[in-house]
Amino acid sequence: MKEFAYFPGCSLEKLAVSYHTSALETTKKLGVKLKELEDWNCCGSTTYFHIDELLAYTLTARNLAIAEKTGLDVVAPCSACYRNMYFTAAHLKKDPDLAEHINYALEEDNLNFSGNIKIQHLLEMYVQDIGMEEIKSKVTNPLDGMKVAPYYGCQILRPRKDHEEVENPRFFEDLLSAIGATPIEYALKTRCCGGSLIISSRTAALSMVRRDMGLSTNESEIISTLLLSRPSGRISTPNSLR
Repeated sequence: MKEFAYFPGCSLEKLAVSYHTSALETTKKLGVKLKELEDWNCCGSTTYFHIDELLAYTLTARNLAIAEKTGLDVVAPCSACYRNMYFTAAHLKKDPDLAEHINYALEEDNLNFSGNIKIQHLLEMYVQDIGMEEIKSKVTNPLDGMKVAPYYGCQILRPRKDHEEVENPRFFEDLLSAIGATPIEYALKTRCCGGSLIISSRTAALSMVRRDMGLSTNESEIISTLLLSRPSGRISTPNSLR
C-alpha cells in the first residue's frame, strides 16, 4: 500500500469536511494510505503572504518540516495549501539565508526544514502515482453519459513544472473520463473564481463566479471543480447563485 503524509488544511475540518471524507475513502479504495500530519497549523492561505511574508513562509515551512519527519511525500487536497507549500519549499531552496532564519524559529518545536520531500495536490497524486487504468478498474458506479465541465481554477497550475501544460491542461478531463463521465470543452476552466475577493469585494467575487458557472452550464449537466478544495471558493459558489 502506498503511503503519503496528508495535510488537510483548515477548511477540510469544518466547511469542506465532505471533501476530506471523500479524499480518505477514495484513496483507501485505491490502495493508498493518507497519514495526517500531527500538530499541523494553518498554511496562511493566499492572503497572509501579502500581510506578513516572513511569518507566512514560517507557518508553511513548519508543516513541511513536520512532513519531513514522517519520511513521506506530502499530499494536500486544498489548492491554496498546495500552492503555498510548493512555493515555500521552492523559495527556501533558492534562498538559504531565509531558510536559515526560518529554521532558527523552527528550533523551538525541534523542527528543521531541508526541502527533501515531494509536494503534490491530491489530484496530481491520483494521476501520477495511481494512474488512470488503476482508477478505471476500481470504478463501481460509472458516470456514463454525464456531461461534465472540468474547472481547475487558478491555484493548482500556479506552480509551473517542467513540461506541464498550463494553458490547456487535460489531466482533470482524463480523470473524469476514467470514472465514466464525458468532459466537455470549457474555455474558462483555468480562470480565477474570485474566491480571495469574497471578503474585500463580495460583488466582484460573485460576479466572477457567475461568469464561470454561466458558461459551464451551457453544455454540461454539472461542473466538477477543484473549487471545493478552496474555502473561499466553496463559500462564493453557492452564494453566487442566490
